[in-house]
Amino acid sequence: MVNGNYQTLSPIVVIKLESWLKEGGVVFAQKYAAQWLASKDILKASFVSRNQINQLFDTSELSYKDKDYLAARKRIAGAIYETNLDTTHPLTFGFNQKKLPVYKNNTLIMEPLHYPFTNVGTYSASPLLSGYTDKNLIARIANTSSLVAHNVGEGRVIATTDNFVFRGYWYGSAKLLANSLFFGKVFSAPATR
Repeated sequence: MVNGNYQTLSPIVVIKLESWLKEGGVVFAQKYAAQWLASKDILKASFVSRNQINQLFDTSELSYKDKDYLAARKRIAGAIYETNLDTTHPLTFGFNQKKLPVYKNNTLIMEPLHYPFTNVGTYSASPLLSGYTDKNLIARIANTSSLVAHNVGEGRVIATTDNFVFRGYWYGSAKLLANSLFFGKVFSAPATR
C-alpha cells in the first residue's frame, strides 16, 4: 500500500482486507497507508498526532510575521536519517551493518511496538545525518520505529514511515522492500504478549 489517503474505503473493503490477511496475505504499507492500517487496528502501532507535534513548538512569543517560519520548522522537506536495524530479522537479510541511512520527507512518527521481535528498524538516538529538521522534531523522532512487522492471523503486515525506494535511486533501503516481497512470510512475530 503506497502512501496515500485510504479513508474513503468502505467498511466492507476493510473487512475483506483483514480477512485476506488472516488467511495468509501479506501487506507492505508505507507512510500514511501504515497510519491508516493502525487506525483500523490491523497494524498494532500508534502514531504521534498532529496535535502532539504542534505541542513541541512554543508559540507564545510569536507574531503573525513568524507564521511561515513556524510552518517551515514543523515539516521535513527531505533529510537523511539514521536507523538501527535488527540484522537478525529475515526482513533485513543481506544487511551486514546495523546502521542504515533512510530518506525521510514527512513528520509521521510511529511509536515503537511493545511486542517482541516486531521492531525491525528504529531511528537512532541522534538520527539526523544530513539535511534540515528542527531540533524539536529530531528529538521526538529519535528512538521511534522506522520499520515494523507482525503477524495478522496466518498473514503478515509490514509497515514503514518512509519510502524505501524514493524516486528509484535510494538503493540502500530498497533491499528492505525487496525482502518484504520475497520474505514476507518467513518471519513470525505475533502482536500479542
